Amino acid sequence: MLYKNAAKQGKLSAILDKDKIENALKLLKKKKFTLDGASQHLQIPKTTLRRYYNYAMKEGKEGKNLTVKRVFDDEQDRMLMSYIKEEVILQLSLTLKG
Repeated sequence: MLYKNAAKQGKLSAILDKDKIENALKLLKKKKFTLDGASQHLQIPKTTLRRYYNYAMKEGKEGKNLTVKRVFDDEQDRMLMSYIKEEVILQLSLTLKG
């Protein structure tokens, strides 16, 4: 399976295994590897590993999926969808052929 953006750009980018990232974070916390060393050893891109490592150090959490960034929370999403549906109904009723 590919990332959506990578597929659009013609790049082949595999989805990361959470176990690999968790193992890399444990190795980094125990100071057994540097960031570059863990990246090469576990075959995780350095920038991705750095993003997860910085989050883990800042928040003290390791398991969060940092690849998904939401713009709206669930309530805002429902409100936006209902607004769009109402606008579609209004627009359809105002057409000349309707």
